[in-house]
Amino acid sequence: MAREERKIELRTVDDAAPPRKPVIRLGGDGLPPEKPVRVGRAQPAEAHRLDVKARGNFENRTHQPGIETLIENEAPDPDALETDWGRASGQEKHVPWGWFALVGLILAGAVIWSLARVGEAEILPGGARDLNRQAISDEGDEEIQASRLIGRIDKVAREFVQASTVERLAELVRQPERVRPLMKNYYATHPLKTHTISRDALLQPLTLDHNADFWIKLATIEDNGTVNLLIDVSDPKHPLVDWETYVCYQPMPWDDFAQKLPQGGSHDFRVFLKPDHLFAYEFADPDRWECYRLTALDSERPVFGYAKKGGPLSERIQAALEENNGEKSAVIVRVTVPPGVESPNSVVIEELLSKRWLYIDPPDSGS
Repeated sequence: MAREERKIELRTVDDAAPPRKPVIRLGGDGLPPEKPVRVGRAQPAEAHRLDVKARGNFENRTHQPGIETLIENEAPDPDALETDWGRASGQEKHVPWGWFALVGLILAGAVIWSLARVGEAEILPGGARDLNRQAISDEGDEEIQASRLIGRIDKVAREFVQASTVERLAELVRQPERVRPLMKNYYATHPLKTHTISRDALLQPLTLDHNADFWIKLATIEDNGTVNLLIDVSDPKHPLVDWETYVCYQPMPWDDFAQKLPQGGSHDFRVFLKPDHLFAYEFADPDRWECYRLTALDSERPVFGYAKKGGPLSERIQAALEENNGEKSAVIVRVTVPPGVESPNSVVIEELLSKRWLYIDPPDSGS
């Protein structure tokens, strides 16, 4: 339904106006009636306070402006508005031709630079193509070489665990001239078992002393057993297995050595070494000796090793411990029991041969 328009008329109000309707005034509780107040434009209105009952007895309401408020606001003059619009549109505006010139120069420079680059591309396409081809070729060659190396590592590992004689093993191990006598000594008391690798569990490069010529391979064999191989790839075409770490070679069983402590000879053992404080008998002076507790793999029987305090040997041992955050370190040491020593379970450490159970380089002499 269309809304009925209400016609608004403006009339002049003067003293001769017809009688007004009675005015009903609001008063507070118990207050005398007040005189009515007329509100007009000519005289400022006198403010009167409206007293009402307590606020809690009423609902608050958001103030909404009524139609009277809109009527009282002075309406804009349409003629004045049109005059302003005409004045604003008639004002002269200067065109910033300098900006157009700057943009033009930038575009021209971009075009010239593009043409120059095209020219360079036309002059040197062969060199760029050659470099790209070389990079792709090098990358492809590296992938091929890596794939071939992994294949050779896999092959030597399978042949190693399947070898049934010392002579065949000697063809597949590091430093065969030094290691062959050790293998004969070891397999004189340990049967040489052959295995078949059923699954590879781990294969990754290993960096030792900034030397990246080693890989470690962990494989599953029959009956869910495992073999752990350290493989030297310093010659990528002929990877070789480190046999000594494979069997954790010792010159004699550690428990036998700890029980007998044969005097007068030197022996190279792979041991766990950590500091200790047992000073007695010939090694009772802590200002002269450093004491270390030595244990071996699969044995908790300790032997106490002593090194001259403050000497080069004790400094090398301390450095090896610091590299392992002060914890026990797996090292190869040369020990001896001097003739006439009365201290039980005690040996003298003659040399630190390696900071791990692997010889990166061959030792000066065999055990």
